[in-house]
Amino acid sequence: VVLCREAQEPEWHGRNLNALRDSWITGDINPTGPPYYFNFINCGRINPAINEVASAVMEIARDSVQTNGGQCSTA
Repeated sequence: VVLCREAQEPEWHGRNLNALRDSWITGDINPTGPPYYFNFINCGRINPAINEVASAVMEIARDSVQTNGGQCSTA
């Protein structure tokens, strides 16, 4: 949800990984980009129960940067 607010995604935007991929990579959905500048922090403290989803989100972010420019960093 925080990711969606920061990207200013429209209300009708889906809340799944496919929708995230559409807006972050394909573009023309959010007024804020792409390109985006991603900064993932505390990655070592991710709850194992959501690690798979977190990894998928980071992969989508890296694909967005590769396709559209921007930057992706993790700490």
